[in-house]
Amino acid sequence: MIIDFNKFDKMEEPTLVLCNPTGEELCIIANEKECKLSLRCPQYSELYIEVSKKNNANVYDLIERMRYIKTEYGVFVIDKVSVSYSMDNTVYKKVTAYSLDSIFNTRIIVGTGEQEVLELYSPLPDADTIMSRFLSVFEDWSIDSVDGNVLNKYRVYDITEQSWYDFLLNEVSKDFDCVFIFDTINKKLTIKSTSSFVSTTDVFLSRDNFLKEVEIEQVSEALVTGLEVYGTDTDISLVNPLGGNKIYNFDNFKTEDWLSSDTINAINLWEVKLQINSINFVSYIENLKQLNQEIADCEASIVEKNTLKLSKENILWAKIEANLSTEEVKAEIATIEEEIATLNTTLTDKKSQRDTLLESIDSIKDTCSFENNFTEEQLAELKPLMIIGTYTNDAFTYVDGMTVEQEMEQAIELYHDAKKELKKLSQPRYTFTCSIVNFLAMKQFQPISNQVKLGSQFTLALDDDTIFYPVLLEIGLDFANISNSTFTFANDVRLGNSSFENIFANVTKTIGKVDFKSSGWSSYVRGGENSDRSQFKDFQNNSFN
Repeated sequence: MIIDFNKFDKMEEPTLVLCNPTGEELCIIANEKECKLSLRCPQYSELYIEVSKKNNANVYDLIERMRYIKTEYGVFVIDKVSVSYSMDNTVYKKVTAYSLDSIFNTRIIVGTGEQEVLELYSPLPDADTIMSRFLSVFEDWSIDSVDGNVLNKYRVYDITEQSWYDFLLNEVSKDFDCVFIFDTINKKLTIKSTSSFVSTTDVFLSRDNFLKEVEIEQVSEALVTGLEVYGTDTDISLVNPLGGNKIYNFDNFKTEDWLSSDTINAINLWEVKLQINSINFVSYIENLKQLNQEIADCEASIVEKNTLKLSKENILWAKIEANLSTEEVKAEIATIEEEIATLNTTLTDKKSQRDTLLESIDSIKDTCSFENNFTEEQLAELKPLMIIGTYTNDAFTYVDGMTVEQEMEQAIELYHDAKKELKKLSQPRYTFTCSIVNFLAMKQFQPISNQVKLGSQFTLALDDDTIFYPVLLEIGLDFANISNSTFTFANDVRLGNSSFENIFANVTKTIGKVDFKSSGWSSYVRGGENSDRSQFKDFQNNSFN
């Protein structure tokens, strides 16, 4: 985050340029009484100012709803304007503006009334994708870049009437596991996978530098050790090496504090067996996909040949009745019959190969199934820890016109999507609060401040053995009193077990607010339903890798 300082080494306030929606610049808003900026991702950012009529006589009347305010931090649309009269007869406007991407809330997307299979983005100019439809509505916006991890993927939608903003952030972002980043100055949109959204920094917080106090709380209400997985009209039974629709993860309980050494060994052996057999299983599934397609093609060819044969036979009978030569048509029928016989032989061979593959797949499922790898005593030990949730992702479904190969591809994607979800849900969640020095306002720490941006990951060390990797989701800057600025983090003590999807649905909630007080240090606000601590708990289930 690039921060400018004045000649007194104080943090510069942003330049506020009042504009018309066309981009026409009207004037500069200066000498504002209050100026607070909340930069957020993925939700739109917010600007709050208080403007005195006395100090901005030429500007005051121009400040109205729907006008824009352009700053170094982005373009904002004025949403609320109220007038206040103070005891000393001072008149001023309180102005709340939201970043330009908030206009996506003003346009409604209407579905066709039927299920559609849609790709997120394609570089082909005539491709019908989610983003091509978006850009047809917001024509002055463009795509800056798209992460390769979200390309060439399709999801099924039965679109209901909703705003484009809700559709992108609450549905599309979850279905494609991506983050939308809006450049409101240049009107460009970047799409990143959630894994690439997080960027590492050299910012290291400890009690030896900026860190004063950290409070850790474990939250386990949502912990599960298994998931029953479904799409819409589809499941994972065909592609699940365990058989059925259930998958398991007992990593959190594989210690002798929870289980006997025999049960832990049985889990480890089962996982090794699953890993070894999964290599062949994936190969079998790929071969099965190919065989299914070849069988479907072969059956279609047989139907086509039989139709052609029937047509030739009709010609034959017509020629017989007309006493015409039939040698040529008889030869054509014989050729077709030979082709049909060859196709039937090929079809029988393909089906035999498929039966063999299915036997191999069933054998792996039997070998790896949960029930066949644990004794009754071990199952009795594991049973209290079997917390099974249901995972349903409606974006995965079978629709008319899908090939067998496409249906299996859907099941495979659903399986991997659920495994990734279970890896997160099978571990306890942790929340943290901390008090740190506001280094953003200190010029000597500008090299550190320059690394700070939304999505940047900090390293926070309590001691040599306990390290956090919080991710920054919001920066709150109070330019009238910069020491009151705040950071909002999503975090998790665990590595590789974090969740992004709930943030899209409820990003306004708070997870780990760092308050900066004028003394340079702060203590966490405690008590009360409206306290930071209460707000913090509202967001306790969100975390990042």
